[in-house]
Amino acid sequence: MRIETMILLGSVIVFIASIWNWFRYDRKHKELSGLLIENIEQQLDVRRTIATGLYYRFKNGKDSYTDMTFEEFVVDLFEKTYGGELFYTSIAEGFGVDFEDRREDGRYFIQLKCSQEDVSFHDVALLHSAVVKWDSAGGYIATTASFTKEAVEYGEGLGITLINGIDLADMWLKALQEQEEYMIEGRPIRT
Repeated sequence: MRIETMILLGSVIVFIASIWNWFRYDRKHKELSGLLIENIEQQLDVRRTIATGLYYRFKNGKDSYTDMTFEEFVVDLFEKTYGGELFYTSIAEGFGVDFEDRREDGRYFIQLKCSQEDVSFHDVALLHSAVVKWDSAGGYIATTASFTKEAVEYGEGLGITLINGIDLADMWLKALQEQEEYMIEGRPIRT
């Protein structure tokens, strides 16, 4: 057998092995991608369930287990997530502002909605007008539901952060995780 034939035969074998490996890895990649997508969908379902549970937990005012209101629950999450000093405000009464969050970078207005109905454009516009009128640094609307398409479109670029039920569930899960880490590490829990 000549050297050229051996090189050609070796090249063909390497080429066939490469194609076989490519197909094997491509199939494995597709399997793993499918599992990843399924996992993400399951996580989203769990977070939706938690968001719905938050509505049912607080829809009648206070949670019977903790005697906490929806407002107290969200204020606690905001303090843990964003910091600052939160308090009920009457400065913008009638403008859809429930709480004020004073931070080093300014004052933020917060509107809370414990509802199954999506928050409308009107609520976003009302909060935005309060932010502008009282020269606030920005605003938040937190709801156990979601936002209409018009509300989302209107809120873009206005300094109003829209927090839907899934986002609220994420904030809560993160706060619980941080609390667990503090307990495991033996550090005092932030209150």
